Amino acid sequence: MAVIYCFTSTGNSLYAAKKIADVIGADVLPVAYGPATTDENVIGFVFPVYFWGAPKIILHFAINLKISNPDAYVFAVATYGGVGPGAADEIRMCLHKHDLSYTASVKSVENYVPYYKVNNTDGIHAAAERKIQSIARDIEERKKKRDGRFWLANRLIKSVFPGNRADCDRKFNVSGSCTGCGICAKVCPVKNISVHGGKPIFDHRCEHCIACLNCCPAKAINYGKSMDRARYVHPEIGVNGLIEFWNAAT
Repeated sequence: MAVIYCFTSTGNSLYAAKKIADVIGADVLPVAYGPATTDENVIGFVFPVYFWGAPKIILHFAINLKISNPDAYVFAVATYGGVGPGAADEIRMCLHKHDLSYTASVKSVENYVPYYKVNNTDGIHAAAERKIQSIARDIEERKKKRDGRFWLANRLIKSVFPGNRADCDRKFNVSGSCTGCGICAKVCPVKNISVHGGKPIFDHRCEHCIACLNCCPAKAINYGKSMDRARYVHPEIGVNGLIEFWNAAT
């Protein structure tokens, strides 16, 4: 049996996890803060790269995960827009008495719109599809290899990630175009958002995944230079797919 623990904000990682799961016959589960126990033969982590490293939530989950099968094949796959290799290796430092057998990274559509523009989605999607299928075959064959280490450079770049502060959500702003639809609250993977008086309220336990910003149909939520930039959600996942996935965690 196999399981993949996934964290996703705009669907790139969820798409990769589902595709790998189709090949290896795995369940895809949303990562959560609480401890978990697994005795599966194959255990995977799939997540996006944030400033050359892994998100806090999946590192916390990996630290608390109890793997009862000493012979488990453990892998980590990171999706990234800028720099990816090495980020998946950060999981290795969180596992108790287990090593990572395999790490890989998938170039995906950049969607950190406070800093970057979304572009060339068709070309990147096609290349990502090929890479994901190659990774899935490697995992099916239980190959052992790594695509990089989590070095000092990774640590330094990650140290300036805005999401290192839980109250980073104080810098989000909500424009008058907000309709109070509540989609931002539904896609937030850590339930950091609630809607009161027709407006989103941020509760200061933010992962800074900016799912709220990318999924807002009115482009009412902004951060940094995002105001005039296109939003992005993986077309094969969609906003409804994200809501369904994270609702499974509650």
